[in-house]
Amino acid sequence: MTTKQNSESNTEPAAVRNSHSDPKRKNSVRVALTLLLPVAMVLARPLGMTAGQSFVLGSLFTVIAWWGTGWVKRNIASAMLLLVFLLFGHTPVVQIFNFPLSGNIVMIVAAYLLSEGIVQSGAVDSLSDYLLSTYCKTYAHMVIASFVLCTVLIFAIPQPFPRVVLLAAIYINFLRERPENEERKKVLLFSIFVAATVTSLMFVNGDVIVNCAAVEFGDLELSFASWTRYMTVPTMIASALTALLFIAVFRRELQGPIEGPGAKATFSVGPEGKRALAVTAVVVLLWLTEPVHGIGAASVAAIGVAGMFAVRVLKLKDFKVVSPGLMLFLTAQFAIGRVLVASGIVGHIRIALTHMLPAPEHALFLPALVLALMALHMVMGSVITALSFSIPMLIAMTEGLYSPELIALLVLVSVAWHFLLPFHHVTLVIGFGSGFYENRHVLRFGAVLTLLVFASVFLLYIPWWKLTGLM
Repeated sequence: MTTKQNSESNTEPAAVRNSHSDPKRKNSVRVALTLLLPVAMVLARPLGMTAGQSFVLGSLFTVIAWWGTGWVKRNIASAMLLLVFLLFGHTPVVQIFNFPLSGNIVMIVAAYLLSEGIVQSGAVDSLSDYLLSTYCKTYAHMVIASFVLCTVLIFAIPQPFPRVVLLAAIYINFLRERPENEERKKVLLFSIFVAATVTSLMFVNGDVIVNCAAVEFGDLELSFASWTRYMTVPTMIASALTALLFIAVFRRELQGPIEGPGAKATFSVGPEGKRALAVTAVVVLLWLTEPVHGIGAASVAAIGVAGMFAVRVLKLKDFKVVSPGLMLFLTAQFAIGRVLVASGIVGHIRIALTHMLPAPEHALFLPALVLALMALHMVMGSVITALSFSIPMLIAMTEGLYSPELIALLVLVSVAWHFLLPFHHVTLVIGFGSGFYENRHVLRFGAVLTLLVFASVFLLYIPWWKLTGLM
């Protein structure tokens, strides 16, 4: 009897231990399977590539899978991709590490610090809460407010991550005082993250990672004024249409007026908030007048950070908001396009696309290209990866027919606000990972948004670019 009891007591902990180890074992199996992809690519040698080119491309697809699934930690995946590029990419080291050596890193670090300063000052919280309580009478109005606030806050917080996190916190606090409806709450929070994806395209500083990436991958010299000329008007219309589409898709959840306390919030800013707003106003003014003084956007942002430190809104401890892991990830992402070009992989893919797509001179070339870009983004997941893969290749493919500026912006508007699942846009991942909404919300809206994105490219952006002389 004792032996039997001992046997049973020994069996149970073993089962428990096995159950705990199962997820790790399954994850190890998945990782091992993805590691077979580079080997398979080398054996297959697709598109007539060399063994080295096949290994680099297979490794890229493997790391994309790791980034999208989280099976391997992002830092490890990024470091491994950079190692493959260094050993097999046949690309100068200075090109692989172009991102940390460029002005883009200054812009991104400065944007994070500016955002941290304005958020800590409390000025934006007070303004947003005041606008919601004063102007939002229905839940549909709150959706419109998501788009308006995401646009207005571009100049105060030039990075979508802190913008959406701040607005989500304000919405949660605002809804807490109203009758509880969990489904409506998820839809309203989702509207913030949807709004951020499209409104960020209005200005070059709307998303200092994605927008600067498009400029970088195209080797462009696009000033703040030039970007505004080509992108602001069509994106404003696209944002309005996206808001209306969102309200139509989720009309059941958004029915009815907002109930709750009648007292309106007041807009008041403390001394620190006033100092932060003053520095932000100077930064915005310098951005808008770049053609006059010639100071680049990154330098202006750095001046703004210095101003935030000077007026004691920012402190040295605030540098912690700049994640070394994010910088490593972006270094790997920004290196993709350069390595694919330098290693000759883009040449093989360009030949294949030439046979698949109509000739660049053909009327159906651009529609077919946009569909191909949207499909490519769905497979690759990351917007940055899709940009780094597509822009250099298409600029070479259409040389002499379309300008690099046109190609870079065309690729950007085709993929940057198109999604079907959260992992298709890093901004959506933030909200999804925080539990603000679910996969079903993203898929439900993304399926309809696909049609709007495609239509907007040809009915809004391309006509506007013809009008402004870009095309």
